[in-house]
Amino acid sequence: IQIFLAIVPEQLRERFVFHDCQVMSCEFNKDIVFYLDTSGGFTDNNKIIFKDAKIIKQEKPLEESYWLYEELYFNKGWYEAHMLFAGEDIHELTINCKDIIIESV
Repeated sequence: IQIFLAIVPEQLRERFVFHDCQVMSCEFNKDIVFYLDTSGGFTDNNKIIFKDAKIIKQEKPLEESYWLYEELYFNKGWYEAHMLFAGEDIHELTINCKDIIIESV
């Protein structure tokens, strides 16, 4: 794991933390976009864009779920984001993408 984490840029690793943020809406196209309510979280960044994204695993819909945990890897030119959410129950989402853009809008 340390090999993968060393390749993820430090600025992205530090900003890719959304614990206790609520997913308000999602867009699933070529890019996957999350809009978050960050009032319960530890960040002001409320928009995440996964560029050229592909869902590897999605157990449940994300809207109104709370972001619990994340892991981020970089392998062969692609980011792999593993996320854990809580809604009616705990569920996972894994996305592969070319880039991740984090914004405050």
